[in-house]
Amino acid sequence: MKKILVIFSLALFLTLGILVLKGQAKTDATRAYETKQQTMGAVEVVVVPEQLETNSPAVFSLSLNTHSVELNYDYTKIAKLTDDRGSNYQALSWEGGSGGHHLEGKLTFEPLEKRADSITLTLSGIDGQTKDFTWLILP
Repeated sequence: MKKILVIFSLALFLTLGILVLKGQAKTDATRAYETKQQTMGAVEVVVVPEQLETNSPAVFSLSLNTHSVELNYDYTKIAKLTDDRGSNYQALSWEGGSGGHHLEGKLTFEPLEKRADSITLTLSGIDGQTKDFTWLILP
């Protein structure tokens, strides 16, 4: 009887350990930055950071939708990226076209130089508005 109880306890312990490890792997794999959405005049802007790592380019996905504003901005000129330590990062490229009323693309900035706790993307001039999008940087 003791032998069965020991085997059962060991099997239960191993099963719980495997479940905990699987849950941790799933949490790590699905960690992502929060989607931020703001209205800039008549334009709905959605921003998602895709990459925010030291020594790597910062990359954001942008989605802009409107029914009345022409979205023909130079996104590398109207976007500014800063961190909580006072560093500024230059926009390097916009991949997503220009114009129209519905636009999606990727905005890439210079590599992040040092470990910061937060990052702020500022978009200026979209339908006459300026808005900040801020995220805490995940460890």
